[in-house]
Amino acid sequence: MAHELRILHLESERRFFDILDHSPVAIEEIGVELDLLPRVFHSSTFPLRDGTGTPYALCGISSDITERKRAEQAMSIARREAERANRGCLRSSTKG
Repeated sequence: MAHELRILHLESERRFFDILDHSPVAIEEIGVELDLLPRVFHSSTFPLRDGTGTPYALCGISSDITERKRAEQAMSIARREAERANRGCLRSSTKG
């Protein structure tokens, strides 16, 4: 567990310096809320710069998109099942 947390920290640290050196970053990431269930967040992070362009703070905004991702996954599964059923219907209609 500690090893995984260190990897997560290193990734966050790398992103922090990438953001300071370049442009805003928008990603999807998985986190855990107080209910201890995994949640999916869309996060945007960007530096705040002073008048000279020097970064002085890092700003981040995250939106919980867990329900949307679950709905997308359910639609994908339903689409595959419908396509599979259609193929089965087509096969049986060509046999008769």
